Amino acid sequence: MSRQPVTQQPRPKTAESLELKWISKRAMTPGGVPSGLGVLSDIDFIRIQQTLESLGSGCNSSNTYRISNKLGQQLFFAREHTTCCSRFWCGPARKFNMALENEHGDEVLHFVRPIRCDCCCCCCCLEKIMIQTPIGETLGYVKQKCSVCGASYEVSDADGEKLFTIRSPACPCRCYTDSFFPINDEDDDEVGNIRKQWGGKKIYINMDHENFNITFPESADIKTKATLLGGAFLINFMYFEMT
Repeated sequence: MSRQPVTQQPRPKTAESLELKWISKRAMTPGGVPSGLGVLSDIDFIRIQQTLESLGSGCNSSNTYRISNKLGQQLFFAREHTTCCSRFWCGPARKFNMALENEHGDEVLHFVRPIRCDCCCCCCCLEKIMIQTPIGETLGYVKQKCSVCGASYEVSDADGEKLFTIRSPACPCRCYTDSFFPINDEDDDEVGNIRKQWGGKKIYINMDHENFNITFPESADIKTKATLLGGAFLINFMYFEMT
């Protein structure tokens, strides 16, 4: 039997082929949860990675992030919307509207952070972030609570009912180690965590590279997972954002 001649050579891997693949599941979300968040229903872990393109962004640029599951399948793309004046004058304390987009570029969620005093001793103007749908429906809040040693954040639903508490170390370290922010239930037992992962020494880029892992509590529903995701962005801008 004669062999068939080779008519096509194997193609080398391109940059596009090495990128994270979008998760294919397009689940519908019952119970009033916005369509597009169904991929959060059966996962207990997500990873947030700032894109290389937005590292050290200038005044007219915005931070962008990829959100993926533990298998490396991309779930969402997050894009910060802010102003040049806010970046220049307020720095990491700036207000922003972080839009969460699906694989088609449609916005499925907004993380809204108002401008606040960048001072830990000012208990009258503490940090918070609000999680909303694109049409303005509120899903939850993450609010900083007044504390003496280390920050504490209350995670609540749209009605203000407390769900979890996020606690921060007294002095989170930006580099050479990971920082852990435990998620505690009403009995103050740790049921999950937000981990700021140090990316290692970077020679050709600055230290402003963000990698977060979130391990969700088992009892967290889709809305609560979306709220905790917003909490991770709030923690990032409070402790680790440099521009």
